[in-house]
Amino acid sequence: MSELRKNLLSGQWVIVSTGGTRRLEHPNERLETGAGGDADAAADYDQKCPFCKGNEHMTLPEVSLVRAEDDSDSKDWIVRVVPSSHPALRPVGEPVVRRHHIHQYISGVGSHEIVVESPQHNVEPYDQPLDRFAAVIAAYRDRMLALEGDRRFEYVSVFRNHSRMPEAVWRHPRSEILAMPLVPMAVEAELEQSKDYYDFSSRCVLCDLIEDELSAGMRVALQSDDFVAITPYAARVPFETWIVPTRHSCAFTTISDGETKALARTLAHILLVLAEDLGDPAYTYHIHTAPARVTGLDHYHWHLELIPRVSSSIGLEYSTGVYVNPMSPEDNAAFLNRRLTVT
Repeated sequence: MSELRKNLLSGQWVIVSTGGTRRLEHPNERLETGAGGDADAAADYDQKCPFCKGNEHMTLPEVSLVRAEDDSDSKDWIVRVVPSSHPALRPVGEPVVRRHHIHQYISGVGSHEIVVESPQHNVEPYDQPLDRFAAVIAAYRDRMLALEGDRRFEYVSVFRNHSRMPEAVWRHPRSEILAMPLVPMAVEAELEQSKDYYDFSSRCVLCDLIEDELSAGMRVALQSDDFVAITPYAARVPFETWIVPTRHSCAFTTISDGETKALARTLAHILLVLAEDLGDPAYTYHIHTAPARVTGLDHYHWHLELIPRVSSSIGLEYSTGVYVNPMSPEDNAAFLNRRLTVT
């Protein structure tokens, strides 16, 4: 059972789920060798992992399957999308706003899917051939389009969590897609800020930002014809990186097949530097996009944000929302640029 509860003080929504949502995607046990052990690091297949090729019976039936272009055998997949076995939200019923005393909540209607990025147990995006990781990006787009077709869902979030800590139970490469019956407060704030800038300047804030960053050159980590990767001026954490398309579009669902390859290349290069030069830190990346079924916004620009977790100072962040970044975004960009130039 799950609900979306509204914080009366901040206006933020919180998913409260009592169905084991936060457990990782395996029903019972941890790896006996411990996640991050040498045995796990070397394994292409784990008989207990529900996401490995050959263990498809251990998950719910897939909602999407991507095969290699030259392969018609449905068993030889390269990307597989399955419903989460411990979903935060479920596609059952209609979202209904209710009251509990002075509080407000919405029934937990939504969808929670797992994007299995490879049949192999222990590969990272930078280990894969470019076309394979591009197929993952394309799967994000295709599933987002499919979920946006459900009028119950107002926003579709795509994100990837990575951790090498011992508590990370299953190392199989995967991302998550969560469709929800509301637009999150953080997205509404981005839309509002972008609209305020557009009303003042008649220009898209991220289009202007990229133009300014390319001109200054101080915070550009990597650029191509299709994407620019920057460490933002007000980076919240060390090595926070935004990957912004050079073509203006408010919706990630408009990404072309060529752009999926360009995004895969840029993202994989940056993740490789994090792994090789920064000790493979935990990170989250997530796609910031317009609400479901919204296209053609001149003021909003979709992008991907990568947040490495390389520092542990969170007290002020939780209490005030103000981040303390102990490193200069300019120094971070210079470091990434040097490493990416030779990668």
